[in-house]
Amino acid sequence: MGLFGFGECSRPHNGRWIGCLATDSDWMVCGGGPALTLWHLRSSTPTTIFPMWAPQKHVTFYQDLILSAGQGPCVNQWQLSGELKAQVPGSSPGLLSLSLNQQPAAPECKLQGQVVVLLGPWASSQE
Repeated sequence: MGLFGFGECSRPHNGRWIGCLATDSDWMVCGGGPALTLWHLRSSTPTTIFPMWAPQKHVTFYQDLILSAGQGPCVNQWQLSGELKAQVPGSSPGLLSLSLNQQPAAPECKLQGQVVVLLGPWASSQE
């Protein structure tokens, strides 16, 4: 799949490195130097380019959403359409890792940057 063949995804000032990647049966989302982009796997075409200026270091599918984190203190909660549903702030200037604990009634998000931050339930609207 030619991630750099699509000019809309390319951000030459950030480089060509891929820092995050997640897949499910029909979709792949990846980003880093290139913009965070949702790809349809069967057609090998980008469907959504997320309007995020900072390179993302981690991305995951969660229910019908995409969660991303990277340079910047927030975890971003995206609709598949590219609409930002919520930003959950953390205390670190950059987030290197994101993992979900889905065992409790309310999912928690664990972030790893300079410090570990535990967040409660996801916000339902953008802050």
